Amino acid sequence: MNTNYLNTDLDLKSYQEITLLGKHFDKHADLLRCENDDGVWWAVVEDSHSNCNALPTDNINNLLDVIQNLEPDLKAILDTCHVKDFNIGIETGDTHGFNLGIDHATLKRIVDLNFTISFTTYPNCDE
Repeated sequence: MNTNYLNTDLDLKSYQEITLLGKHFDKHADLLRCENDDGVWWAVVEDSHSNCNALPTDNINNLLDVIQNLEPDLKAILDTCHVKDFNIGIETGDTHGFNLGIDHATLKRIVDLNFTISFTTYPNCDE
């Protein structure tokens, strides 16, 4: 089985309510969840333009476009988040080597907004 890029989630966590921000993402992306869990608000968002040929850079830039066009009140809510992470999902297989690149311009956008990048690997379940 090949190793494959799955998608990139935007993970947000805040001690303050982020429901309005979640509603905005639901209109401009795919909001997977926005809820309070024991005093911590968290949201998971995916790029609504994602497809099987997408790359992390494509998905991240689409989400960054939504973020950089936030109205000031929603930007203020985003600023309360102590976690702002682009989580890149990879399905692992028996591929000898697998590379994913993120270009300099995208990295700069991520850093300028004080976001992070993480990777999550998932086993291939088709065995």
